Amino acid sequence: MINNEIEKLWRIDEMPFTWNIIYTPNNNDGLPEHLPFILGSNKKDGRLVQVSTPSVDINLKAAYSKGSKIPGMMEDKGTGAAYANDFLDFICLKTKKSSLVGKKVLDIGCGSGYLLHLLKGRGADVQGIDPGDLGRDGSEKYDIPIIKSFFSADLFNEKFDIIIFSYVLEHLEKPLKFLDECQTILKQDGQMILSVPNCEPFMDMGDISILIHEHYNYFTLRSLNNLLLSAGLNGEISKSNYGNSLFAVAVPINQKKKGYHPEISKDVKLCLKSNEDFILKAQNFIDSVQTHVKKVIENEKTLGIYVASRLLNILSIMELDLSGLRFYDDNPLLYKTYYPSFKQPILNRNDMFEDPPDNVLIGSTSFGERIYRNIKSLEKGTVIALLSDLITKK
Repeated sequence: MINNEIEKLWRIDEMPFTWNIIYTPNNNDGLPEHLPFILGSNKKDGRLVQVSTPSVDINLKAAYSKGSKIPGMMEDKGTGAAYANDFLDFICLKTKKSSLVGKKVLDIGCGSGYLLHLLKGRGADVQGIDPGDLGRDGSEKYDIPIIKSFFSADLFNEKFDIIIFSYVLEHLEKPLKFLDECQTILKQDGQMILSVPNCEPFMDMGDISILIHEHYNYFTLRSLNNLLLSAGLNGEISKSNYGNSLFAVAVPINQKKKGYHPEISKDVKLCLKSNEDFILKAQNFIDSVQTHVKKVIENEKTLGIYVASRLLNILSIMELDLSGLRFYDDNPLLYKTYYPSFKQPILNRNDMFEDPPDNVLIGSTSFGERIYRNIKSLEKGTVIALLSDLITKK
């Protein structure tokens, strides 16, 4: 069936299928290393979206059932703890008038349940739901009830004061249907509190690192607000303090009809234009990175890529021998693991200082300046480039 809400914009035939931390160069459990990716626009609310395809849908469902785990999820250590504490601060800020004590809180897509563990410590009555095995393990670790399932309102016979979904909405092919369903189990004076990746700065640069199969939606502040309004929700949206996320607290707008909001029509047009501009900027982004990498390789110099996950999409389509590249990341969970189809393991900063490459390309735009400050002493013998500088100079 053709989805008339979606306009196709761009197709990438082979893009890495990154869904978990892996300990070999190949995805385990029979999942592929690459899948096609089709980018489009939702014409009703202006969202940049991944167009659904059978091959992606089937493999994503399999990955979620096995417990998809990618860097940035909330957990009790590393960057995951930083993301959790930042979101927790936002939740506490938005609930300070009523306090969390005794509040019934549901976390959809709760992962290990670490955020619920923190909320329970502040007096909340918590419940989680997640389709992966992480929820089962976290339920035992934190003594928290977690249902192992994809979300359905039919699984609950009570209503909640607060429904949380952090880094969930971008994964849903039909987010409007999800928001409608959530409202059926939300108390009359309840709140939805959510977070999504903020894609706007990446889209402004043409940075295609945001495109991953797990994400069907790529939100800007404007397109997220459009979606919430279309679901009959009034959203108060702000930017996170850590990383690059959008936080929102949303409440039902009972007096407005869902699905029709003349005030968003102008914003939809602006979003659709922004999506088209992103494709044009992406070509410049790809050319800039390929030119830099090719130059280093042709000069027979070694190249290390810091936070290489941000450049996997481009590296995968390069027609170059990349076997000599070195990958680095500060996340301890990634040490000596692999990216799909790349044979070199991910190293850390200590490895880089012990055996410095001739060149380093910092792939993160969110944390690029911070990483540069931490490794700039390498410059005595190593040329360091920031991704943002490559795009600016093009």
